[in-house]
Amino acid sequence: MAASKNLIPATWIAIIIYAVGLTGFLVPELQQMVVGLTPVNILFAIFLALIFHKKWDAPFVFAGLMIALCGWLLEVAGVHSGLIFGSYKYGKTLGYSVLEVPLILGANWFMLVYFTRSVASGWFKDPAIVSVVAAAMMTGFDFLLEPVAMRFDFWSWKGNVIPLQNYVAWFIASLLIHYAYLKTVKISPNPMAGRLLFLQAVFFAVLYFWVRAQG
Repeated sequence: MAASKNLIPATWIAIIIYAVGLTGFLVPELQQMVVGLTPVNILFAIFLALIFHKKWDAPFVFAGLMIALCGWLLEVAGVHSGLIFGSYKYGKTLGYSVLEVPLILGANWFMLVYFTRSVASGWFKDPAIVSVVAAAMMTGFDFLLEPVAMRFDFWSWKGNVIPLQNYVAWFIASLLIHYAYLKTVKISPNPMAGRLLFLQAVFFAVLYFWVRAQG
């Protein structure tokens, strides 16, 4: 009951944070300061969601760390080979990098996997279906994010062209990670994770159309 009561103020806090952040991205005078806080926003979203996580145990913590590590290593392989997602490189916006990949990317992989699994597992029960739906959600999220990422120096693509290969690789990698996660760790849907995923989708959808309109 207490968690349900806390869900409402937590949701409003998230709405305010994302509204302020969106304003900062859209107003030129505020962009440099607000865009630079992107890694902080990722950590904030994870923290806020995990407040409402119901079952903390060793398998959950270990799986979360492994998702973060595998996601980051996948990005390292992708950046250095160009064979997974295509030819791309990271900019300065996402903060400190090791092997040319920002460390926050590991946290971002965990966040997206946790959020999309929470939503998909609330709709379906079969692990295969949940994995497909969650992977499709992650790929759709990446579709909205790509032009925004290029505009604000999250990362850049060779020739400024986002290859179809990127989306195919995102779906396959997400699908495999989700299926392994579902088979090894049992968690209940987290309502805050779903709300944060929705807010992030709205945030990047607005920026997506804004960037497209800018040309």
